[in-house]
Amino acid sequence: MTASLPAWSSPENLTQMLKADGEVEIDGWSPLMITALTGTAYQGQAIDTAWEISLDAGEAPNGEDLDGYGWEEELGKAVEAANPDLAKRCHWESEMSTFVVWVETEQDCRALAEIIWKAVST
Repeated sequence: MTASLPAWSSPENLTQMLKADGEVEIDGWSPLMITALTGTAYQGQAIDTAWEISLDAGEAPNGEDLDGYGWEEELGKAVEAANPDLAKRCHWESEMSTFVVWVETEQDCRALAEIIWKAVST
């Protein structure tokens, strides 16, 4: 059974919060951690706001124990199947202990979070 999809809610004063702190966590998506970050560059180009989703390594819904790379493989397949265009815009940066993917827009992050939520909540 899939857990209810959380409502997306980024702070109205996100720009000011990012200027002050450099990062803002979007609440309500546990076990996913969703963070908006400034100060990111990709291939020499500054990114105004990077939207990152991370997940600690651990047990998958099917009982399999996955490290960050295992989650990346499984969730990468889920994103590719659900939205191939979005998959092309994802930046995959997992490590052994943590799954990490980031995108360059809030809209893409929201779509990505919904796909990943469904995949880890079943």
